[in-house]
Amino acid sequence: MQNQKINHYWKEIINTMNDGLMVVSPDGTMLMVNQAFEKIKKSGSNIHLELQPTKDILKELGKIKPAGQILVGFALETSDGLANAHKKLTEKNLDFIVLNSLADEGAGFGHKTNKVTIISKDGMTFTGDLKEKSGVASDILDLVTGKKQF
Repeated sequence: MQNQKINHYWKEIINTMNDGLMVVSPDGTMLMVNQAFEKIKKSGSNIHLELQPTKDILKELGKIKPAGQILVGFALETSDGLANAHKKLTEKNLDFIVLNSLADEGAGFGHKTNKVTIISKDGMTFTGDLKEKSGVASDILDLVTGKKQF
């Protein structure tokens, strides 16, 4: 029942988006299998948590997006960035994917700057320079809307 509600919810969202949708990282991609409803007391031994993957919202949106609508996803990768981004681009039926790498000095979390690589479904790649995050956002919008060419 819960999955039907979620699917209906996302179909409504994607149907109200005329031209496109950008989906950034969710708060979490894993959930605890057994949730504790009371405080877990210290017992002196280790606690083991079993996690399960959450529903891949971006992949679900890629399955139901209407023709002509642009879907943009984001990927934070710590190894094999380009290969993993290309895989996500295809598997999730995206039009563009924005690859973030923590390997670049001054990019990623805890910085006011970032450096991204934007990949289109047509195989075009744009690698930006390290710049303020507002400039990165402008690059993304300009490439997706065709104001800037690859």
